[in-house]
Amino acid sequence: SRGLGDVYKRQGYFLVKNMAFSFISIIIALVILILGVTLGSLVGKFVKRAIVVLELKKYFKFQIDLIASRLAAWLIYIFSIILALINLGIATPILYAIIILLLILISGVVFFMLKDFIPNVVAGAALQRRNLRKGLIIKSKDVSGKIQEITLTETKISSGKDIIYVPNSLLWKNILYVKKQKHKT
Repeated sequence: SRGLGDVYKRQGYFLVKNMAFSFISIIIALVILILGVTLGSLVGKFVKRAIVVLELKKYFKFQIDLIASRLAAWLIYIFSIILALINLGIATPILYAIIILLLILISGVVFFMLKDFIPNVVAGAALQRRNLRKGLIIKSKDVSGKIQEITLTETKISSGKDIIYVPNSLLWKNILYVKKQKHKT
């Protein structure tokens, strides 16, 4: 038969074992957080640099490089926090609800960012297929003038002394005619 001392020894053993396991879990969670912060910062810098190198800033009227880099970094930060919490055994249905809400929020932001971008890109491709190019004189419902430049999302038109930037989707819907310039020979 076992004595009371044996029971206390067993309980003490399990207490020390659980404390050691908890300490290791905390250390692993801290390592996950440190790696997450480091990786998030690196990915944020990479995204910002990629946007600058690919010259995507000119297609947006806001600072897409800053927004995209911070969004990428924060996604990694949040993911590392979640991994650390899961490692500590604190992942509850509330945490999953927060994750779902964040994903819905991020999806909404991306949708609203792209809702004008995609139609303008499609219209820009269609305008270029229609042989609209620099130097042509065009007239639409709201604007007329000489095409200076057609980019992915907008067309730069000079009308007298004014320079007008027209979104390609509006120009595609409202173009009335194209007058070709006469070549001097």
